[in-house]
Amino acid sequence: MAKTNPKMKNNPNKIAPDKNHAVGKKSQNQHITTTPADLLGVCDNYFAKHLNTIFWISLILTCFFGFLLFDLKVSMTGDDSTYILRANDFVHHFVYPSFQGPMYPLLISPLLLIFGINLPLLKLFSFLCMAGQVYFIYRAFKGRISATILSFVLLFSGMNGYLLYYASQTYSEALFMLLQAILFCLVARYFIVNDDIEKEDYKTSYKKYLCVGAVLLMIGLTRTIGFGAVLVLLFFLLVAKKWKSLLGTFASFSALTLVFELLKRLLWKSSQLQFSTQGNGLMLKNYYNPSEGKETLMGYIQRLIDNSHLYLSKHFYTILGLRPDDPTIEIAPFLTFVLVVLLVVAFYMLYKKNKMLLFTGLYVTGLCCLTFVALQKSWDQSRLIVIYVPYILIFIFSGLWALARTKSFKGFQIVLPFLLLILFFTNFKRTTDKTRVNKEILSQNLKGDVTYGLTPDWVHYIKMSKWASLHLPKEKVIACRKPAISTVYGNGRFFYGIFQTPLWEADTVVANFVKRNDDIVVMDNNEFEAKKVSADIFYTLCQFNVSMIVTNSRIYTLYQFPKDKKADYIRLLNYFKLNYSNNLQEFYTNLKKSNTECYVENADYLLGDLVKNNVGYILMASLRKYAQQKTEYIVDTMHRYVYFIQLKYPTIFKKVYQVGDDNDEPAWILEVNPPQLAKK
Repeated sequence: MAKTNPKMKNNPNKIAPDKNHAVGKKSQNQHITTTPADLLGVCDNYFAKHLNTIFWISLILTCFFGFLLFDLKVSMTGDDSTYILRANDFVHHFVYPSFQGPMYPLLISPLLLIFGINLPLLKLFSFLCMAGQVYFIYRAFKGRISATILSFVLLFSGMNGYLLYYASQTYSEALFMLLQAILFCLVARYFIVNDDIEKEDYKTSYKKYLCVGAVLLMIGLTRTIGFGAVLVLLFFLLVAKKWKSLLGTFASFSALTLVFELLKRLLWKSSQLQFSTQGNGLMLKNYYNPSEGKETLMGYIQRLIDNSHLYLSKHFYTILGLRPDDPTIEIAPFLTFVLVVLLVVAFYMLYKKNKMLLFTGLYVTGLCCLTFVALQKSWDQSRLIVIYVPYILIFIFSGLWALARTKSFKGFQIVLPFLLLILFFTNFKRTTDKTRVNKEILSQNLKGDVTYGLTPDWVHYIKMSKWASLHLPKEKVIACRKPAISTVYGNGRFFYGIFQTPLWEADTVVANFVKRNDDIVVMDNNEFEAKKVSADIFYTLCQFNVSMIVTNSRIYTLYQFPKDKKADYIRLLNYFKLNYSNNLQEFYTNLKKSNTECYVENADYLLGDLVKNNVGYILMASLRKYAQQKTEYIVDTMHRYVYFIQLKYPTIFKKVYQVGDDNDEPAWILEVNPPQLAKK
């Protein structure tokens, strides 16, 4: 083993200067400075002397802007409310919070146990996590990268509105970012000594491996994709030939995971691994429609390409303030290409020079790729990339910094500081604009108006949830599209969630009908309106509805009349000149020739699900499909669910109460008619 500097021996975690910089005198803050041989050296020398001050400024900015952007409401996606409910179920019913990752619900559960569903207090936990991220980024990279770049990233993290959004949300992102920063800090402390990966302090206690293993496990239990951090760290140690660290980290993580799984099986009788709770859904082509089947190899490759464009060219540049803050902006493949080139350049410039940055590059590349492959394109949410943004910035700008210090690209030294300034002031302006918008909203929310700042569709939905929780019989369950939000605002009353209207692959269902020689009559539902048939005739026929073939523009009902009465009903159809088909196979074959996607729906299955879950009421709403503007399009999951049931049971639902005018995005309650349920 190479000899160790005596001073380093006394303090194995002491950081030596970058090998590319000359060593100057230490400032009063004990930061290593560089001889200002060029413009970038001058910048680094200045910021190294003031790094402690910049850290405190960034922490103050985090608290200041975090408060001004604070949101006392839950988000309208419902995922953050779901975390609260899982923590609540754990506290009051000892239900293991498996889906979405259990770590965040487990950590906030003591708050729920003591204070109940107290949104401001739960959000304060996220606030502290975001402040903690800034601290641990500072500790992890201090003295290991350019002081200029670290200063920029600290300030950026302290005032970027997209990052600070999670400082007042009950999503798991804030916790994930904190744990992620702690992991970088541990890697820097335990595995990168003097920026020389081959020199390792073998006398370090085994406790370091337990710390690293515990943090890796917590990251994975916070978000399933976080288990990718284990693979990245092990690969990094393998490349670095740190065999003892590789073995120790793997053994520690494996042992802790085994203990956790055994404890989970003992306490909750759960044998399902964290990977499998979400993994099955992620393997589907369409997360919300399992009938489309599982993804193929080419499908995963296409996911990687599509999601790279979505998250890199769209969300990443928007977070930086370089693209409009508009969720409808188009992808820009060229911008994806630029970012990928910058990552390649950074790897080329840094992989032999700075092991901390090598790990950073491997981490962001590995986890981004895993994210892009695992998730369906339809998710398209900035929170899936925002957690990696500080490290992407550190890695890319460090690569450019190293490139600009070479002779061939020395002229680029003027551009880099200027670019950092542009990004800083662009983000500062965008964040201050957000605070001005949020000022009145926060003021009204603090005064008790919890719906102030929401669009009318959500105002009515939340008011309807509150009314329903107070006025509807407790023994009956209320079904809705956003059960977590309804429960949070409905004083903790349970709401049953209907997240999709299940559809079945038509080929199999039609083949089964034909195979059984069922005497089926098929008719387009539009026939009743086109021929102006009375409601009584429709009510008479719909009782024989056995299934429906659903396309993008049509619903075809399959009727099965009693054999002894079939001739009478056929005469009825002919009397009203309703077009129908007696040959299901022929009808379906012709329908498929038009290249129409066909699915099957069954009213009895949908109604049976309501009966099984004791649903007595349904909360309907006019939730916007496009959140920023009122259009003719709404989230119609509940409407479709109810409509398909009504095609067989037209009078089963009765409106009980409504909030908002018919033309003002109302919400209303439907009672499920008890006599009809009793008959069924």
